[in-house]
Amino acid sequence: MKKSLYSLSIITVFMSSAVFADKFNAEVKGEYETWSSGIGGQSTALLYGAGLAYHQDKLFYGGGFVLGDYSMDSDTGKDLSRMDVDLVAGYRLDHMWSAFAGYRFNQMSYTSKSGTTDFDENTHGLGGGVALNQVLNAQWVAFGSAALSLLTTETEYKDDTPSDPGTGFSLGVEGGTLYRINKTTNTALRIKYQTTRINYDDSGVEWPHSYVRFGVSLNHSF
Repeated sequence: MKKSLYSLSIITVFMSSAVFADKFNAEVKGEYETWSSGIGGQSTALLYGAGLAYHQDKLFYGGGFVLGDYSMDSDTGKDLSRMDVDLVAGYRLDHMWSAFAGYRFNQMSYTSKSGTTDFDENTHGLGGGVALNQVLNAQWVAFGSAALSLLTTETEYKDDTPSDPGTGFSLGVEGGTLYRINKTTNTALRIKYQTTRINYDDSGVEWPHSYVRFGVSLNHSF
């Protein structure tokens, strides 16, 4: 079973942290994900990652990565690992709203436990959206975002099996809260829902899937 995941969630916490940040903001995070396929199948994953952002007046530039392994609930005979790399730029429209755009590379690596062919599924694309940040008081910020992404994916097999390219889109929404621990350190809790649809060119398969993700992060500004 193939899986393509794409999001631009890095923007929400970084833009919320900008309320308290100076120039740079660094983040470490952990996430728990529940994934489900529109044609059957579920899995869960523990993910971890880090990122770095730079704020200049109303402009924002940032990047980050996420790594993790999936626990499959069916006998697929394969181990599955994931790597994401994000590059994002944003602009603060006013004290509450921001617009952003970004690029992500995502690799899902399937390793066989039953002698079948190993393969990597590489997905990349451009996306954009809006983020909302509401300062509640001197220590709390509520945030949310919505993003739409256009995707291209290609499956690269470890043997001579031809690759299976595809195209599609994803739509994600996210919300959460950020708490200011001290002048330079914040922590955030968030929840995200994302739905994705991929059409594979050679096989003609249309594959919808979605996930719900819960995350916690620690941010430091300097």
